[in-house]
Amino acid sequence: MTSLLALTACATEVVPGIARRASTADISPPRVSASTTTGTTPSKVSLADADPCGLVTRPEAEGVLGRYRREPERKKLGTAAACSFTAQKAAFVLAVRTNTGLSGVQPNGGEIKETSVNGRAARELLDEMRSCGIFLGVTDSSRVDVVVNAVGTDHDPCALAKQVAELVEPRLP
Repeated sequence: MTSLLALTACATEVVPGIARRASTADISPPRVSASTTTGTTPSKVSLADADPCGLVTRPEAEGVLGRYRREPERKKLGTAAACSFTAQKAAFVLAVRTNTGLSGVQPNGGEIKETSVNGRAARELLDEMRSCGIFLGVTDSSRVDVVVNAVGTDHDPCALAKQVAELVEPRLP
């Protein structure tokens, strides 16, 4: 929250009649969470500091999944910091896991496929309930999960999960 305020602050030197932004040296870097309401592109942060609700912007998510039916909701899923989104085409969850990597992805009745997203090692898992996860490896002991539950049968949950994962991946360390 403080970084949002810092980004909108004016320069410390006041010159009548001239509006100036603070120099980048005067402000702290934005946290990823700034994007969920502003639509600005999130920047890379360390995974431990990542806000899962800020890993995609609202315009990006709505471009893939349709208008939000409700605002994103932060939650804990086991040890993961997570954010759930509900949109027209699908509900999806972004989860940041700092204690388990790709080797921790369990099939739970589905089939795991090795894949990549923008050149990053990933795994894809489609379960019998038509929920699809794209799991993005960050380190041997960390990952980010993109899990999509498509609404109805008109949408391929893995295609939607892959599109969201392609938006998230460039923001990961």
